[in-house]
Amino acid sequence: ALSFEAEKQGVFQTQQLINLGQLPVNHYRMYTEYLTSDDKVILRHRPHSFSVVQGPVARDQDTGPRVLATVGHWLLKKDMDGVLGRMRLLWRTGITRQHKINQGWSTWGLKHDGQGNVTLTPNPAIDQLIDEANRLGITLVGDLSTGYIRTDLLRDGQAMPQTEAEQKAAIAKAEDIVDPRQLVLAPYGARSSPHFGHPAFEKTYEEAARLLVSHYKGRIDYWTGDNETDLHAGKATEQIAEVYATAVKALYRGLKDANPKAVYISPSICRKNEFTYKLQKFGFMDACDILDVHAHPIDAPDLDSPVIGNSTKEGLGVVIDYLKESKSNKPVWYGELSAPVSHSFDGAAGQVESLIKQLAWAINNEHVQGLSYLVVYNGYDYGWPSGMCNLGKEPLPAINAINTASHLLDGRKKLSPLSHLNGSIQQLRVADKTGNETLLLWNHTDSKVWIKAKAQVQLVDLLGIHRTTLTPNNMGMVQVDVGKTPVYVVGRFVE
Repeated sequence: ALSFEAEKQGVFQTQQLINLGQLPVNHYRMYTEYLTSDDKVILRHRPHSFSVVQGPVARDQDTGPRVLATVGHWLLKKDMDGVLGRMRLLWRTGITRQHKINQGWSTWGLKHDGQGNVTLTPNPAIDQLIDEANRLGITLVGDLSTGYIRTDLLRDGQAMPQTEAEQKAAIAKAEDIVDPRQLVLAPYGARSSPHFGHPAFEKTYEEAARLLVSHYKGRIDYWTGDNETDLHAGKATEQIAEVYATAVKALYRGLKDANPKAVYISPSICRKNEFTYKLQKFGFMDACDILDVHAHPIDAPDLDSPVIGNSTKEGLGVVIDYLKESKSNKPVWYGELSAPVSHSFDGAAGQVESLIKQLAWAINNEHVQGLSYLVVYNGYDYGWPSGMCNLGKEPLPAINAINTASHLLDGRKKLSPLSHLNGSIQQLRVADKTGNETLLLWNHTDSKVWIKAKAQVQLVDLLGIHRTTLTPNNMGMVQVDVGKTPVYVVGRFVE
C-alpha cells in the first residue's frame, strides 16, 4: 500500500521502493500500474523496454582491431551525465569506437576572422569526455568540418542557414555560380569561409586543422569530415567539386603537419555517381587515409557481395564497387549504417539479423575498417527511429545482439571457411587468442548442416540468450538447423 501526499496542482507524490533480483540476459518490458483497493487499474505508465546484457567484453581475447562502432553526434550535448552514461553502456556492450563526436566549430572552440587567422578556445566538456573515454579504452573520432557550399546568402558573420528552406535556397543560389571564386563554405557553428580562390580560403582550413589536431595530439588521433557531401552539394557542378576538394586537402595538410600519425577519415559520401568522379578529379579522395561511406541498404549483404547491399542498384553504399573501378586502395569506414527499413516508422523490423550479417560482411572484407551504426542507443535524436531503438529512446534487442557479437565475433582472427559445409551456406569463422572458435552460419532456405567438431560445442542465438550444448556423434559430427536468421556455433572445429 502507498500513502500519497495531498494533491498539489494536479500532482500526487509518493515514494516507491522496487527490489529486483538478478535478471538473466534478455530483453524486457516493464510498466507500472496503480490499483484501487479492489484491484481496479486507475493509472498505467507506458511500457519501458530495457536490455540485460552479458558483462563487458574480455578484450584481452581480441586478436585484432575491432570493427563495431557507433555514430556519436550526441556525445557533446549539455546533458554530460547522460552522455557519459551512454558511453559507459556502449563500452559495456562492446563498442569501443565513437565516430563523429561533434560537428560544430563553436563546440570545439574554433573561430576565424575571415582573413585566414584562426583561434582555439578549448571546451572543458570535451576534456571531460576524452578523460572518460581514455579510462574506458574508447577511441574517439573527432570532426574537422569544411562546411557546406553556398554564396553569401546570409549577412556576414552569421552561421550557416538555420532552416531547411534557407539551406535549400543557399544551395540553389550556389548551383548557378559559374565562377567558383564566388563560392564559400559554411562550417557548423562558424562564419562562412573566405571566398574560394582568396589566399585566406585554404589558410583558414589548414590553420583550423593544425590548431585542433595539435591541441588534442595523443588524446584524439582519429579525425573525420562532414556528413554526406554528395547529398548536400545541390547540382554538384565541377566548380562545387573543386571547392570541396580544395578545402579538404587544406584540412589534410594541416592535420598531417600537426600530427603525422593522425588518421583522417574523409567527409562521408554515399553514392557512386557523376559527382563522385568530379570530387576524385580534384583530389578529394586522395586527401584522406580512410574513405567514409554511408549505407542504408534494402538487404543485408551476403559474405561474397561486392558491396554492403546485395545490389549496386540500391544507390547507397556502393562505393567499394567504385573503388575497384578507380583502382584505389583506400580502406573504407562505413561511418553511418543501419538495418533494413530503418527509416520507416517501424524501423526495428529485421534489425538484429541485418546488423549481424552486416558485421560479418565487414569482417570478411579486407577493405573495411569499421562500421558505425546509426544509432545504437539514442536514435530519435535524428527525428526518426533508426532501427536500433524505439520512439521512447529505449534500447531494443539490437543491444543484446551487439553485445553477443562483441563477445564472439568482433576483433577476432578470421579463419578459413570449413570446406565440408555446403557451398550455399553463409559462414564466417573466427578465433580468439586461446584458439576458441566462433562459426556464424545462415542460409537463404532452411536446412540441416553437419559440422565436424573436436569436442562439445555450444549453439548460441543472436541475442546470446538461448545456449544449447551439442555433443558430437561417433563420427565427430554435430547437426545444426540453419535458416535466414544467423546462429553462432562456438567450439573447436575440424577443417
